[in-house]
Amino acid sequence: MDLVLGPFSTTIADPVADVTEKHKMPMVAPVAAVTSIYRKGRKFIFSMLSPAEVLLEGLIDLAAKKGLKTVALINADEPAGPGIRQSSIELAKRKGLQVVFADAYPPGTTDFSAILTKVRAANPDVLGVASSVVEDGVAITRQMKALNESPDGRVHAVGVPAQVLRGPGA
Repeated sequence: MDLVLGPFSTTIADPVADVTEKHKMPMVAPVAAVTSIYRKGRKFIFSMLSPAEVLLEGLIDLAAKKGLKTVALINADEPAGPGIRQSSIELAKRKGLQVVFADAYPPGTTDFSAILTKVRAANPDVLGVASSVVEDGVAITRQMKALNESPDGRVHAVGVPAQVLRGPGA
């Protein structure tokens, strides 16, 4: 064997990388994007995605350019979530945005009403959602509409849906 095509997610790619590293076997991890996997001194694992921590940068940049002022961030409680949330908080602050809410929801959540009620109470201009489950974004969008929170515009990235709720030029 000359190459291992890695498993789908970060959760399983990390332990598999221990095995491929031990045997000095290159592994391409197609969607394992959490940078902690690559910062362990490994030499035989390669990603095909941008680091997970930068996935909401476009949303934060767009919000700042449009003159929006506040942002809420929610993420699935999975390996990439905390890194995406923390890097997004730091970038939002550097861009002059105030983070009014940041929290995680359990994997497998289908009823987002509790966390969306908290988001609504925080009254953000922008909501960034980080999840490896695209269906989360669909469910969150539908449930936001059910709460009468209709976004003026939307920005979507695969697995990391984001909502622009309101603001100048949105």
